[in-house]
Amino acid sequence: MWEVFRDGTLAELANIPEARWDYRPGEGARSLRELALHIAVSGIGFTAELLAPETSFMRLRDPYVQAEMMARYSTVESKQDIIDLLKTSMTEGAKSLREEADMLSKKTMVMLNAEQSRITGIWFAAAHEMYHRGQLATYARGMGLVPAMTQRLQAPRK
Repeated sequence: MWEVFRDGTLAELANIPEARWDYRPGEGARSLRELALHIAVSGIGFTAELLAPETSFMRLRDPYVQAEMMARYSTVESKQDIIDLLKTSMTEGAKSLREEADMLSKKTMVMLNAEQSRITGIWFAAAHEMYHRGQLATYARGMGLVPAMTQRLQAPRK
């Protein structure tokens, strides 16, 4: 399902011209470019944590870890580069997660103050992406655009 969610994220990003990618809906909000890169880097981080010997999504909230992760992708700036990163990281991440499916179902991690299967972490990561995908649709509306999913739902059926 995370792959399906990613396809929707990619559609929302493709829908917005790169000239508008520095749009920021308000003071303190991420620009669309920053948000798109955050989605990509977060997905990479979640996948790495799920596959790590000792998993902790809380580690990803550490400002030092966040800065280190973002620094690795500091040269990824253009719309196409960010879209390519979103595509390749999902392809590679999904492959790695599938290869470790047995481990993911047997090993646990602390989520919401309880021990849960690492599979739960995949759902958390997917939900995180859907949260931000909703923001992308809101950004599009703020720019006077029709979000990609809305366009698809309103298209005449053949």
